[in-house]
Amino acid sequence: LLAEFAKKQGLSVYIFRPFSGFGEDQDLTYPMPSFVNRIINKVEEFEIWGDGNQVRDFIYIDDIVNATM
Repeated sequence: LLAEFAKKQGLSVYIFRPFSGFGEDQDLTYPMPSFVNRIINKVEEFEIWGDGNQVRDFIYIDDIVNATM
């Protein structure tokens, strides 16, 4: 819908969908803060969800903000 509207109006449209962002005060149920918390607290063993074959990119919230400005 957005692409068609932009075409009719002669506008440029950019869609930006960041994911796996992390930053201060984030809930410890999210992956990156959970991993960091476990490392800081020297948890000897902890589960990393999935079968170990997944690949994820994590991006710091300030970098997301800078990219959209």
